[in-house]
Amino acid sequence: TQSMPHPELQPLVSSRLLLRRLEESDLDALYAFMGDIEVMYAWEYTFTREDVFSWIERMRSFPNPELGYRALCLKGQEDRIIGQAGILPKTIFGKESREIGYILDKRYWHRGYATEACALLLDHAFDNLGAGEVHALIRPMNTASLAVAGRLGMHACGEIVIHHRGQDKPHTVLRTDKTSWKAWRTRFLSLLEGKGTVQTPSKATL
Repeated sequence: TQSMPHPELQPLVSSRLLLRRLEESDLDALYAFMGDIEVMYAWEYTFTREDVFSWIERMRSFPNPELGYRALCLKGQEDRIIGQAGILPKTIFGKESREIGYILDKRYWHRGYATEACALLLDHAFDNLGAGEVHALIRPMNTASLAVAGRLGMHACGEIVIHHRGQDKPHTVLRTDKTSWKAWRTRFLSLLEGKGTVQTPSKATL
């Protein structure tokens, strides 16, 4: 069953990036990195083409179209997908919350794109979606994503174990709230309009 389009869903745009709705025509671009174990190492499995198709359908099926992963593109090149990122509904420690996450094609690592995309998502979650707090669930061995969360001012607040594909997979839980994020963003994550860069406390950005 094909999902219905949401023409009202507006893309999210930063100085270098654009996050738009995933389309079924994005399958090949997503499979190129979701089928790569170097990219998906923290998941401990890769996606088949059928898996990617199901993923796109699931990301497009949330009753609130603002939720779900979006295609991550370079601004002005909306057909050139460099990854995906989005906001998901999640129950964390028994409380409904919002979770941010991303998957980035390895050809675009170490350019600050993940940090910039997640900053855009945090702004959207707090400014437009009414989120009180936002979490990230990250595997402990995924040091790159933990570093991104740290650059966004997110702090570890516990651990949960997710049972998936017959395995128990521990995840570090990190969080921020609107007040903390706005204070942190003002200090460290001001987007340099027109410069194509993001100020962060570390030069080594993912």
